[in-house]
Amino acid sequence: MSIKLLGRAAADGASITLLEPTAMTITRAYDSPAEMLEITFPHEGAIPDLTDIQVSHDQDILFRGYCDEIIRAVDDSGATVTINARSPGALLLDNEAKPAAYQNLTARTYFNEVLGPFGFRVLTVPDEAKKAASYTVPKGRSVWEAFSQLCFLLYGREPYLNDRMELRVEALPSAATMLVNNDPAVDAARYCSLEYITRRSSALSQIIFKDQKGGYTQLLKNPFGNPLKVNRGRYVIPAPEFSATVPSLDAYQRIIRGERGVHSIALSLPKLYNIHPGRMIGVQAPLCGEQLMAAFGVKIIYNYTGCRTRVVLADPVYL
Repeated sequence: MSIKLLGRAAADGASITLLEPTAMTITRAYDSPAEMLEITFPHEGAIPDLTDIQVSHDQDILFRGYCDEIIRAVDDSGATVTINARSPGALLLDNEAKPAAYQNLTARTYFNEVLGPFGFRVLTVPDEAKKAASYTVPKGRSVWEAFSQLCFLLYGREPYLNDRMELRVEALPSAATMLVNNDPAVDAARYCSLEYITRRSSALSQIIFKDQKGGYTQLLKNPFGNPLKVNRGRYVIPAPEFSATVPSLDAYQRIIRGERGVHSIALSLPKLYNIHPGRMIGVQAPLCGEQLMAAFGVKIIYNYTGCRTRVVLADPVYL
């Protein structure tokens, strides 16, 4: 398996070709804009500080991002370098949003003014003209949190960052672009393990949230029903982003996140699949029947035993 590594020196920006890794893990998640890389490769002698690193396999770029940590080590087995890095979406997590109160704010306006300076250029939303009459960014919110909450306030849906560095606020496609099936008569990706999980402990049956007078008087029952007969409630103080306009949205967002974890599928695939969160995957197996779900978490693992891809699938209704 040929994996190519290319680093960039901090001192002069020169490109440095690195040796093929002995171990690598790439982690991706639907609810985070930052992909994570941990990679180890042999290296004799000094290596300069690096600003960024690119990992490619054949024609695919598996990872491109900024180096967070470089560990140079030597022991009885030889000299190695380990790099921990994150994709450019990490800038949205690492930078704090300016605390401010906005009026008549659109997602496009906030995107252009706050996310644009970090290099993000493409945004897709259901309605460009929709405005939040008032929107408060409290102290301590990251840029990603502030933008995500604005999108949820406007559209009832959180944004996600695709593999082309485009931010999208939209429902996922309704058709699978990948099929997983172990029947040798079916043209599909094979799995070496599959788990179909029902987690009742993830769901909420109701939330009582604080009204503007300070009393816990407002009730939101789970709008998706309660087929698993869960009895689990919470008392919630609405976040500042929602409290002045639609305080029930805070409760609704918590219920959606709970529903997201009720049903999931965990797959282990026996080779490298360059899957990104949000990809629609069809699964056909006696254990779960036919399921159409979305990639929520992806982990590509490479070491001396070979390469495998682990994928956690979630119900796209709640993404």
